Amino acid sequence: MIKKVLRVRSSTPSEFEERLGAALEKELSEGVADLDVLCERLNSIGILNMENQPWTPMSLAQYLKQLP
Repeated sequence: MIKKVLRVRSSTPSEFEERLGAALEKELSEGVADLDVLCERLNSIGILNMENQPWTPMSLAQYLKQLP
């Protein structure tokens, strides 16, 4: 299950963060609640990780944990 977390930050999000955030918001609003499915959806629409590689559940979870 994916938990929604409100985070406050002092810097402006990068273009990558903006695109990923918009895609995550869309998928979550459509009811996606499984990390495997979320990764599949992100990868299928071309929202890849910062190394331009497909997301895996582990890589997405690690990325989201390190956000400010």
